[in-house]
Amino acid sequence: MSADWPRADVVLVADGQRRFVVALDRSVPCDLDLVDRLLLLRLHAQRRGWRLLLENVDGDLHELLDLAGVAAWLAPQGAVIRSTE
Repeated sequence: MSADWPRADVVLVADGQRRFVVALDRSVPCDLDLVDRLLLLRLHAQRRGWRLLLENVDGDLHELLDLAGVAAWLAPQGAVIRSTE
């Protein structure tokens, strides 16, 4: 059951350097509420001149981000996408 849930590293970039990295725990459901919260965090970071992005994204979460049309914003090209298998 937990293998179906998302996992990613949430990275805060300020002044061109990685400042903060948090692992997104698999206990967080992979749903649109998660996408909404990630986008809200991104907005708050952007208002301060920072960037928020996801790395090491699992396939289920990346698929959801892609479906919502925000994968390029949160998990840019070059981000590692892990298989859910």
